[in-house]
Amino acid sequence: MLLTDYNDKTSQKFIEMTSGIYSHKNFIKLFFLFFSLLNYTITRAQQDSIALKLKLAKGDTLEYTYAVLDTNEYKAPAVSLLFGSNSKEKEERVEKILMTVSGIDSRENYILTAEYIQQIIKSKVPVIGDVEYNSDSLNSDKQTLIPSFDQVYKAQFAAFLHHPFTIVVSASGNVISVTGIDAIVKAYENNIENAHLSASDKKNNIESLRKNLSNESIRRAMNRLFNIYANVPIAVGSKWQKEIISGVYEPQDEIYHFHLKKITHDSVFIDASSDIDAPGDTTRNGTPTRLTGTKSGTIIIEKQTGVVLQKLFYIQLKGTTVEGGKAIKLNSSSLEKETITKKD
Repeated sequence: MLLTDYNDKTSQKFIEMTSGIYSHKNFIKLFFLFFSLLNYTITRAQQDSIALKLKLAKGDTLEYTYAVLDTNEYKAPAVSLLFGSNSKEKEERVEKILMTVSGIDSRENYILTAEYIQQIIKSKVPVIGDVEYNSDSLNSDKQTLIPSFDQVYKAQFAAFLHHPFTIVVSASGNVISVTGIDAIVKAYENNIENAHLSASDKKNNIESLRKNLSNESIRRAMNRLFNIYANVPIAVGSKWQKEIISGVYEPQDEIYHFHLKKITHDSVFIDASSDIDAPGDTTRNGTPTRLTGTKSGTIIIEKQTGVVLQKLFYIQLKGTTVEGGKAIKLNSSSLEKETITKKD
């Protein structure tokens, strides 16, 4: 058989085969097979991914609890003279805020009417010992070495608790505004002025609150809670990041890195970590201070509503801060837990 004869026969066979494939009927069958496979692939991808966002309704009520356990180690000449080379102070703080969806604006932003419903402060201070104050029970019969603590915390509780303020947050988790905190600050100032404290103590407490508490500082704190969602649908293994700035007087820049680890029938599990950079304040002589550190932990989100059920973070900070106008070295470790529960 000649090579040319083989090629001619092979070509003829190929034409016969392909003519059957590209017949009108078979072409339609192939088209629908391809379309079905494409549709299956898209549907499977949609099932495996999720678009995280807030899905609330008017009247929904959420109880937010913030709890943190701080361990601070100070290094300063005056502190070392009194307490040895290092002074460690432990403090536990708990705050509860009740938030109710009072409306949804034209841009589908949620308007939350909020109020503090409980505050707890527990401290273990060198020499002074254990100090505990709970807004549900002021412990007024408990003796401390610094009676002025009673006056300060009573003034704080009276100002903060059950004074409404407003939070506006988008479905994407961006906290747009907070209003009403100024009224809390004013109430605290009035309470402190009427307390049995020295003029200098009153002044220091008022200045400290003005620096650290404002509409903007609470907006940034709430933004850190809500603003964690990716801007696109995500699946197990997806990674994204957010830059969040908290604080005002001492702004703290945090770059969060999120990693979606698991999706169950009703929950989304995310690992998160962050580098922290806090330029801090300046000393009396103008020396700048700075704290740097890391944050790592886990987040659990309710799949249906996008509500953060739990955030649990471990935080480490070190650097210099200001105490009494002077710079002191600080090593700090914190365990921070935030939860939101839906109330009936």
